[in-house]
Amino acid sequence: MGLLFALSCTSASAQQQQQRASESLEPRTRLEALQLKTGAVIVRGSQRVGTIRGPQGRVEVSALEVIDTSANVRARGLSISIEELGDRGREVLACVDYDELAGLLAGLESMSRLDRGETQLPNFEVSYRTKGDLLVSVFSTRGGIVRCAVTGGLLSPVTATVPAEEVGNLRALIATAKNRLDETSSK
Repeated sequence: MGLLFALSCTSASAQQQQQRASESLEPRTRLEALQLKTGAVIVRGSQRVGTIRGPQGRVEVSALEVIDTSANVRARGLSISIEELGDRGREVLACVDYDELAGLLAGLESMSRLDRGETQLPNFEVSYRTKGDLLVSVFSTRGGIVRCAVTGGLLSPVTATVPAEEVGNLRALIATAKNRLDETSSK
């Protein structure tokens, strides 16, 4: 009886793990969902806006529009390429839907004006995450240096670390991409 119960629990646990893994592979943004659609003609338009660089990575921001021509469905937002430098040298692409851009811009504005008085403890981290698993964090190191980390990807995340001062530049690139999308939607 004990062996049957153990096998039953192991089987249920394996099924739960498989379900979690398949759920995590589901598209989290409309941009991702359209790009992964099968049996349809998909048009993908993009415009590179700019790049920020640091000693441990690179982040490139592009305006992105994806169109399913057969269903006349359109999604707009950002494509953010995050590259780790060094031995691993990996790169990942994070998508941010248009409806998340206002919140992301406000979050980055708040992070760029970081008030160290929010916590009385010497080490801190402040972060903002989007549905498409873009994570921007500003944090202090043990030596008191403040850095910014831009991370993308769910199953095998990639992080580019740049100076904290680059948060304002990242925000400016995202605002420029949003403005470009606003200009094209009115035409």
